[in-house]
Amino acid sequence: MPELVDTDWGRDRHVTSEADDRNGGTFRIPSSPWVFSGSDTSIRGIPKYRGEDNAAVLSSLLGMDSARIEELAAAGVLSSRLPRS
Repeated sequence: MPELVDTDWGRDRHVTSEADDRNGGTFRIPSSPWVFSGSDTSIRGIPKYRGEDNAAVLSSLLGMDSARIEELAAAGVLSSRLPRS
């Protein structure tokens, strides 16, 4: 794929977009393959780290307390890749 993305064709058609990695850099992600007149298909918001919202979602939707969420994480049931402090 990099061979196609990094061609004049790929750049002219904006087949990838740069996203902020929230750690001082960027990464490329595929752009929407669909283009509609008058529609904004660009990136909006910030990309989340894997598992960043686990606690918020599990507590608000399922009523789990932090101890149960920590148990699930320790057991490997929850997956996350959070930024290093």
